Amino acid sequence: MGSLAAMHYPASSRHNPLQDQLRGQDRRWVRALWEPMTGIYTSKDCVSTGDISGNNDFKLVLVDSASDQNKLLLLKDLTIIGDSAVSETPAGIVVFVSDPGHSPCVGVVISGSLLVYRNMKPYYRFNLPQNDLDPIENEFWDSAMTRKITPKELFDALTALKQKHSIARLSFHSQDFLTLSTDELRQKAISQLISNHGDHVNLSNITITCVTTIKKNSTERTETDVVIVGTELGSIYYIDIQAYNILHYCKIKGTPDKLFSMGQFELESRLFICTRESDIIVLKRSTRGEQTEHIIPMRYPIISIASNMTNIIMASRSDTLIFCTMKGKKLSEIKLTEAVVDMESFWFEPRQYNGILVAFKNHIDIYLDHHVVDTLKVDYEINWIKYGRYGREEAVLIVGSNYSPRFGNEKVKNTTGGIGVYIFRRTSILTIKEEVGAPASQTHRLNIPKKTKVYVDQTLRERNNVQKIHATFQRDLYLLRLHITKAFAELTSKNSGMVPTKESEKLDVNLEVNGFGPSFRINISIKIAGEMSAKQRWIAFSYDKEEYSIERELILMPRLVSEAEITFTNEIRCKNPEKGAQGEVKVYILSEGRRAPLWMTSFEMPISEQNLI
Repeated sequence: MGSLAAMHYPASSRHNPLQDQLRGQDRRWVRALWEPMTGIYTSKDCVSTGDISGNNDFKLVLVDSASDQNKLLLLKDLTIIGDSAVSETPAGIVVFVSDPGHSPCVGVVISGSLLVYRNMKPYYRFNLPQNDLDPIENEFWDSAMTRKITPKELFDALTALKQKHSIARLSFHSQDFLTLSTDELRQKAISQLISNHGDHVNLSNITITCVTTIKKNSTERTETDVVIVGTELGSIYYIDIQAYNILHYCKIKGTPDKLFSMGQFELESRLFICTRESDIIVLKRSTRGEQTEHIIPMRYPIISIASNMTNIIMASRSDTLIFCTMKGKKLSEIKLTEAVVDMESFWFEPRQYNGILVAFKNHIDIYLDHHVVDTLKVDYEINWIKYGRYGREEAVLIVGSNYSPRFGNEKVKNTTGGIGVYIFRRTSILTIKEEVGAPASQTHRLNIPKKTKVYVDQTLRERNNVQKIHATFQRDLYLLRLHITKAFAELTSKNSGMVPTKESEKLDVNLEVNGFGPSFRINISIKIAGEMSAKQRWIAFSYDKEEYSIERELILMPRLVSEAEITFTNEIRCKNPEKGAQGEVKVYILSEGRRAPLWMTSFEMPISEQNLI
């Protein structure tokens, strides 16, 4: 195995003034390793660290997807010391302890399976049980594989299952089979399956989307873990990696995208689930195994989630940091000036620092409580960060990037990714250098007496003039009612505005008059904003019959459907266009069983032009 750090150091060892400037600014961080062109493509979910060898020397584990063949790599000081081929691009990897006293294992989740690697070699493959699969679908496929039903009958049965549930609930074999358009292709597919699998085919509809770990019954780093995975159909599995069985199974509404766990499984734990529907679901387990679910609706999707030991912090796509309690209650939020790339929990035991690391495009901020206490600036674009133990150091920040070198003043996009390793100095002291939120002057209390002179005078006036104040209030109340009554009468008699009545339903009505005369067209568009009853409704017109004639004075309305828009058209003709008069037309919407109209409006007709023919 070759060293990544030694491959390109001659090119990167040239003098760079920007790097010297950054080294001078970041006194609290030491850049121990930096390789701009590793040739590795990976994501945050496929990066982890752990004591893989069991010698208290933590190493970097990641999945490289730069080539067609995915590889699981083990790196020490950015030197590849072990690798293993992976058949598909995984949804994530974790490092967990299966047996106390032994070296940790690496778990890689692919499709519906957990691949376990011990000493970087394939050790076990655990397939999740098919809890989301309809047993009837297995019966249909078994009958087709044994030739008890024809491929056409299987196609019709699977189509009925798709209409009953959804195509996402069917197995992948069924989804592919339903895409076949002819009986010949279906017969060929069944014959191919029989030749490959015999009389039985293993069906699956599980796709793992995220993975994390939680300690089973202790907080010690060397104790047993429990692996938690979430699937595309909203299933959450707690896997015992000693006996390889399911400890707990539950179902949520939504598709999990990120998992964040706290506590111990057998004692008390909380699992925060970020879904693709922009919700946060909190699953709390008690010591008796009882589980409660709490849903936190979010306005924007969550990019990352972390903890500072006392609060849960979430970074949303609205460039906002949201601080919540462990129970999910929102405490505060911080509006940022740029987009968040990634976030990690930050702790430093020698000085008892607990905070978060927030990564932006070209710098990383440390937040203690709600304050920025340090900023690490980098000269490349950040893709992901990972904080924790690495090598023999306790506080190490690993930064992944897409390195883009500069030639002159032009920035050239590179085809390889970079990895940097930064160590937090043991002698570093973090102090508040930037205050986020309200200024300190707003927290100072004003010296206001409990009872001012104005308050005492007002109290005496109210006590001595009780009857006068009450009479004035009653007079103003009657005048307000009189004004409202007059305004409404004027609106219904003269104004051309649209007036919903007291028994109005959720209707959005738009009316327009087209034409120059003597013939006009009235278009009435009605949109339903909510559920409507099944009663009969009509549109009625009131007008001066000496001046105008209307084609239909009463229009029967069909049954109205929610969120649907329907347009009605009526013709109106001016009988005496030479007079140049403007008459008033009223439009009503009537309903069966009600005396008052549901909706009404009135408008003045435009002056009609004379008929030239």
